[in-house]
Amino acid sequence: MSGPLLASYWKDNRIVYYLSSCHRPVADQTTERRNKDGTSIELLCTHTVTDYAKYMGGVDRLDQSTRLIKEKKTMRWYRRIEIKLRGTVMDHSPSGTRSRDLLSFRMDVAHELIGNTQVRRAFKRIRQLDTDEVRLDEIAHWPVSSGSADRLCNRSKTTLMCDKCNVPLCVNARSTCFVDFHTKVCYWQ
Repeated sequence: MSGPLLASYWKDNRIVYYLSSCHRPVADQTTERRNKDGTSIELLCTHTVTDYAKYMGGVDRLDQSTRLIKEKKTMRWYRRIEIKLRGTVMDHSPSGTRSRDLLSFRMDVAHELIGNTQVRRAFKRIRQLDTDEVRLDEIAHWPVSSGSADRLCNRSKTTLMCDKCNVPLCVNARSTCFVDFHTKVCYWQ
């Protein structure tokens, strides 16, 4: 942009801000606006408003698609800018004919970016107890139902946990997790 800049706004359904270097700040054009009751009125406006109404397809598509993205308030500012820029690039990328909808186009772009990557299963970290004295004191450690299937060992899942330690432990004939956890210092060996 070169030369003086014209900054203005126009109240459409929402407020639309303009920044132009090729228009003058003279309200010599008229445009038609519909009221809520259906009647139309003529309003004076600048050339920026009439040009916007004439060529607004891409701008409205961009506004519509970026409004769909819900931003988290905890997201860092640079991530918000990155998401907005990616949306802008996707909206303005040449796609030949516009026979596809925006969602299918974005899904295709996401599949191409992600590719065939495999996600490895993340293992839960075992919560460390405050001290080994509580774990090894052999007083009032009772297996109770936890309501969900958890695991401490790699052999099996269990719905039982120690009432005092709040750790899921196996109690069956094949494994001795419950006994080992409460009697051995190195229970994982």
